[in-house]
Amino acid sequence: MTGRTRTLGAAVAVLALVGLQLLLTATPASAEPSQISFVTASPVQTAFGGNWNVQMSVRFAAQSTVPIPAEQASVDIYLSGQAAPFASHLPIQPDGSVFVSQATTTTLAPGEYQMTAQLVPVTGSFIEGSQTATPLVLSISAYSIDAKIDVDAASVAAGEPVIEARLSGQFVDTTEAVPAGTWAFTITSGGTTVLETEVAQDAGADDALRYAITEKLDKGRNYQVAATFTPIEALAAGLEVAQPSDVTFHTPDGGLGDPVPYPLWLLILTCVLPLALAAAVIVLTVRIGGRRAVLAGGGPAGSTPTAPTEEFVQVEDLFPLQQAAGPPAQYPVDTPTQVLPPAQPAPYPPGQDWSLDGPPEETPTERIDPGDPDHLR
Repeated sequence: MTGRTRTLGAAVAVLALVGLQLLLTATPASAEPSQISFVTASPVQTAFGGNWNVQMSVRFAAQSTVPIPAEQASVDIYLSGQAAPFASHLPIQPDGSVFVSQATTTTLAPGEYQMTAQLVPVTGSFIEGSQTATPLVLSISAYSIDAKIDVDAASVAAGEPVIEARLSGQFVDTTEAVPAGTWAFTITSGGTTVLETEVAQDAGADDALRYAITEKLDKGRNYQVAATFTPIEALAAGLEVAQPSDVTFHTPDGGLGDPVPYPLWLLILTCVLPLALAAAVIVLTVRIGGRRAVLAGGGPAGSTPTAPTEEFVQVEDLFPLQQAAGPPAQYPVDTPTQVLPPAQPAPYPPGQDWSLDGPPEETPTERIDPGDPDHLR
């Protein structure tokens, strides 16, 4: 009896193992029902880039405490508005838990999403597929970024203006670093654009970005600085940037030694015209002085008198007595030059005898009638 009993027990055990094997290799038509649900409460709220985490649980429907083996199925995650799975083939833990988080997939842009989990059996599994009955709400908010600019007053006074650009806000407070991006600066004066440039902002920089203006700026003028900060593409969707207000700075007035902006034609005119007037005054002064010297008959010692002009000849003709008083003026002979012999004195006429030795010469005299003065006797 004992041996038969043992044989019968062994046969029963073999039949049990065969039955279990048949259960495990059952076709989908005879598969066991399954259940998947969210363990994490809805809604899940986080900021852009935050490491959110959602937990799910998979069980047999008939025995809700029995987990589904990992080799029998996996889990796919879908979000509202997306046809493709947000995450796929998530493994089942030994206790039946399944996890999905920001760290395991791409960064979601700010917004509100409806999350659905689906249990996907492997080929030949003895369980049925299922999905969550109620979606989970996932809300992602954008980080705020405040962008501000200023112009260092000390640098303006030194004639080398420097723009200072700063970033602050939730992203900086949370990550303790500024986001990478690009600053665009525009400098204008009187409606005219003086400078347009872009400067890269490194990620994680603690201090303000400083940009020195190397362009030549006029003295004593107002300049406006406008700026725009654009984060890199990977962060652009998750950041709400408050752009900075424009700032104005005034360049120092020019000193005595500083050049003054001046049109070239006006500079030439103001320099050449006074010189021309001064030259004209000098020429007229020299000519008038020469004419006065000729009229006075003087001049430098050893100088040769020049011929009087027509106007002075007319003046001299008005005073013939003055001309007779002095010797005639000697004028140099023009070309060809002739050398004249010295003038010889004219011979005196023969002398007359003025002695009193000869007979006296009678001189006829006439008498005047006293009664008639006009009648001679």
